[in-house]
Amino acid sequence: METDKNLSFLNSKMEELGHALFYNFSTAVLKFPVSVIQMAKMDEVGNIWFTVKKPAQSIENFDKDFPAQLHFYKKGMSFHIKVHGKAVIVDDPEELNNLEEDVKMKIARGNVLIKIKILKAEYFDNDETQRAGLLTSVKNFMNKWLFREEPGYHPYFIGSADTAF
Repeated sequence: METDKNLSFLNSKMEELGHALFYNFSTAVLKFPVSVIQMAKMDEVGNIWFTVKKPAQSIENFDKDFPAQLHFYKKGMSFHIKVHGKAVIVDDPEELNNLEEDVKMKIARGNVLIKIKILKAEYFDNDETQRAGLLTSVKNFMNKWLFREEPGYHPYFIGSADTAF
């Protein structure tokens, strides 16, 4: 139940931000470049679906699954979100037939459909740090300096806790 509330909270915040930077952390020679993406949807199990521009190389030469990160940010907003997870290239015809028409059109125009299974999501609330008093500001400074932890940090772990990054 708590996971459902976390997913719905994260989904609403990600939709509010709209766009994200997509990072591919694969160790393969061929990998997707850093791209700006727009989230197509987030399903009930914590998969984020989106499309990226199809690379010049054959898509069969890429790893089908790889570690990835999405960084949702929008200028002027008081928060941003980093999502870490396992990305999968979706090319199964049966899965592609069950998609919405606008996503099918993007794929037909030379895009690749990718889904990321959320393993960890980090929500950073900048408003929280601006309202902080002197003691909290000192604590935030020490956390950032010693532990490299940004102020307003709220981690969400989705799925099993034994999954390594």
